Amino acid sequence: MDEPENYKPSRRNHRGEPDRTTDGLAFKIAAGIILGLGTLWMVREIVYRYRVSAAMEQLNQKMAIAVQESRAQSAEFDQRAARSRYEAKHANDALPLPTNYRCIGKQLLRRLPNGWEQITDGSAPRYCK
Repeated sequence: MDEPENYKPSRRNHRGEPDRTTDGLAFKIAAGIILGLGTLWMVREIVYRYRVSAAMEQLNQKMAIAVQESRAQSAEFDQRAARSRYEAKHANDALPLPTNYRCIGKQLLRRLPNGWEQITDGSAPRYCK
């Protein structure tokens, strides 16, 4: 049998039919698909992690602002509470009497050159306690 110089015998399967797989083409296609999907998955993970880190950074900034506002409100509340406690503690303290005024019982009197004038009859709680 005369065969040409560059003749390559065809592959045959167990039935004697020509083999349709040409030099592992199916394996190469499958490997390409697997590598492509793996690359796609890695890119997706990188993008996802970048978005999550950006969102976390934004959330941290908002939380820092909220904490500062909360501390400012707390300090303001503490100041108001201290002022209220001070005012409540000293609310019953009598005011100092002006010159020439006196309290007798709960009555406020003013000194005149010839005696005393009654200013209030028990309704001067800020001066007469």
